[in-house]
Amino acid sequence: MNEKLRDLIDRIKELFDKFLDFVSDMWENNRTIFLAVCALIICIPLILIVVIGMGKTDSETVVKRTTVDEYIYLPEEPGLGKDYVLSRKKQSQWNEEEAKRWFIEPDGEMLDNMRTVNDNLINDLLEAVP
Repeated sequence: MNEKLRDLIDRIKELFDKFLDFVSDMWENNRTIFLAVCALIICIPLILIVVIGMGKTDSETVVKRTTVDEYIYLPEEPGLGKDYVLSRKKQSQWNEEEAKRWFIEPDGEMLDNMRTVNDNLINDLLEAVP
């Protein structure tokens, strides 16, 4: 195991020495090309940082604020009065009188109206998706 590790370290040293020889040869023979390559190596990450940093900030993005009232759509019904309760104690069964009092059978116009409002909410939501 130690021999393999030593061989690996020796190979890394050899590669590093070859790299240093290559760099010194490039410096002596082609300084212009060497400096241009070094400038590119330094400038590319800097340009990437600037481009990424110039993206949209949170203050520029438009966020549509909605209230709870926009999500809950209660149809306007003539029978819907002040006794309409959004929450009540659960019962396992309703009797006929309670069913007539609390349950409203939706008609076609009411369903179309709800469908239109819900489609508009879905379209607004999907338009905001990037």
